[in-house]
Amino acid sequence: MERSILGLVLAVVVIAPLAMGAARLQDFAVVQVLVAAASLLWALRFWVRRAHRIQWPPVCWPVAGLAVYAVARYLTADVEYVARLEMMRVLVCVWLFFIVLNNLHRQKNTELLVKVLLGLGTLLSMYAVYQFLAKSNYVLGLRRPEQYDGRGSGTYICPNHLAGLLEMLIPVALAMLLLGKDTILQRVFTGYAAVVMLAGMGVTVSRGGYLAFGLSLVLMAAFLVRFRNHRLVAIVSLVALLVGGGVFLAKSPQSMHRFTHMFVPGQLEHVGIRWSLTKKTTQMWLDHLWVGVGPGHFDVRFPAYRGEALQQRPTYAHNDYLQVLAEWGTIGGVLFFGTLGLLAAGVPVTWR
Repeated sequence: MERSILGLVLAVVVIAPLAMGAARLQDFAVVQVLVAAASLLWALRFWVRRAHRIQWPPVCWPVAGLAVYAVARYLTADVEYVARLEMMRVLVCVWLFFIVLNNLHRQKNTELLVKVLLGLGTLLSMYAVYQFLAKSNYVLGLRRPEQYDGRGSGTYICPNHLAGLLEMLIPVALAMLLLGKDTILQRVFTGYAAVVMLAGMGVTVSRGGYLAFGLSLVLMAAFLVRFRNHRLVAIVSLVALLVGGGVFLAKSPQSMHRFTHMFVPGQLEHVGIRWSLTKKTTQMWLDHLWVGVGPGHFDVRFPAYRGEALQQRPTYAHNDYLQVLAEWGTIGGVLFFGTLGLLAAGVPVTWR
């Protein structure tokens, strides 16, 4: 039964990114069905194996609090339909977290999940490189918005979303190469995956993705230099990746265009637009300090905050942390950042 649950979780992990991040309702419905099936099998485990117990580390408290808070905010939201969709996404993600925690905590399951994710990241990066080289602006036969021309996004519509996935997967692949005890063949696969995903990250031409990825590399190197056996390799790898990234930026017309237009007023890439959006989002949060404007309500409420410098419809805050605060308020922010903090606090324990 554990293998069946593992198979369903792997299906979610693979299908959701391949289906454009499960952003469309019909794709998210598939994810819901898979999670519901895994939930049924989990319930059967309690009946078949009476010794099965619920795992409840400290991080579960803020996660459960997020679920309860999501339901409460849905019941008090201004636009029921918008809030319901956002609430369902929160509940599905929270429940999937508990399914994985209580059924797939064995090391072999974790290793399989990681390898599947690395394989998925490799395939998406290959597709993104093809889009970049072929100058294709289509994703699975669907036309992307024109502002994404010349950028790779894999099976996502927005290149930034692929960059967000890869900036989490590439450090894992590099850590497995430097610290792992895999066989030679497995290390070759991991190294190949890392190289392809680095290429995928490059062709997204995501400024925020580059910044977050570079910061993660610096933090990873700072951690590894504490160990004498990995100190030299960590420093050399960091320098090589940063230099390689700089060369790519200098040689790529798309990258240079986005970076050189950051300080040109009137351009979509102008940094002032993002700064204006950040200020308006912050004001939205401060005006609804404790509970926010409502789940998924950023786009609903933003017209009241749009100023002269920002005439577009941004749809999102383009800053995940500010978006959490604006939509869920300080209470939601405490639950969200509390979850991240407890997860980070558990890393040293897991490392030992």
